[in-house]
Amino acid sequence: MTDEAVLAEVRELHSRARQYYWEEKNLAMCRSMSEAALAVGIGSESLEVLSATKAVCYDLASFCWPGWNEPGIVITEVDLATGERAAEDNLRFAIELERPDERLAYAHWLVGAYHLARGRAEAAQASFRTAHRFAESAEQPGLALLMDGYGAIASDPNDLPAITARLRSEDPQNGAFYADQLDTALRVFSPEG
Repeated sequence: MTDEAVLAEVRELHSRARQYYWEEKNLAMCRSMSEAALAVGIGSESLEVLSATKAVCYDLASFCWPGWNEPGIVITEVDLATGERAAEDNLRFAIELERPDERLAYAHWLVGAYHLARGRAEAAQASFRTAHRFAESAEQPGLALLMDGYGAIASDPNDLPAITARLRSEDPQNGAFYADQLDTALRVFSPEG
């Protein structure tokens, strides 16, 4: 199969996976389409195919993470394990493909998000600190604050209100969205949640 044909297939399967997640709320089929896309794309030598494959990894990991508390989506242990592997693959691809610092911040965040979901607080904090450094390097102060917020959820949730307040006041473009995201994750992962 040519690189163009492989790329087209990865993109088509990725599109179907997104449709299953967002429109049909069918995570099992989303996972199946994503895994099919990865089977086609992994191993390619084409940078364009590998980039598309990385995007599948990111979305699969994101879709399988319980921290969104997405209505209509129930995360099983199989989903969680699949998502965690995809987060690790996404980070590996981000490094290998020499993605810009903002993308590396998100890749480290996603690995940390799975540490958080699995109750590995110290590993989560380390990932979020690394993500913070990449966000700062990318000159994305709101994203850096978001990473601080996730670090607070993993370490001391009492620090979170000050972080979300700063996000809402200091980042007019994304601050409210990021603050809401942190509030949802806190509800999901807090002992009282």
